[in-house]
Amino acid sequence: MVCARPEVQRIIHEAPTVLGASAWRKLSARYGLGLIQAALRSEMEAGAFSPRPVDPLAHLIMGALDETTRYIVTAADPATARHECLQALRQMLEGLKRPTSAPRPGGGPA
Repeated sequence: MVCARPEVQRIIHEAPTVLGASAWRKLSARYGLGLIQAALRSEMEAGAFSPRPVDPLAHLIMGALDETTRYIVTAADPATARHECLQALRQMLEGLKRPTSAPRPGGGPA
């Protein structure tokens, strides 16, 4: 697990301070936000996620992921923190799913 390596943990922990909050956000957006937006659009188009505005949702998820990485890196037990955060992330994404009784785009069965 790359994020468990001390040099990676140090970068995650110190980069926002060293680079400045604005530069750190730009880097996060450049390398992560587009992927999140594309994944959300794909899931919505496939009917797996309920339709909603993608951009604000992607920013919310990106912010949660940024904070989660810092939480894990600074935790007394990073392995446990990672496990707990993955569970929480799965639960959060489950909340985006379209209810099975709701019609899917195109009128097909749920």
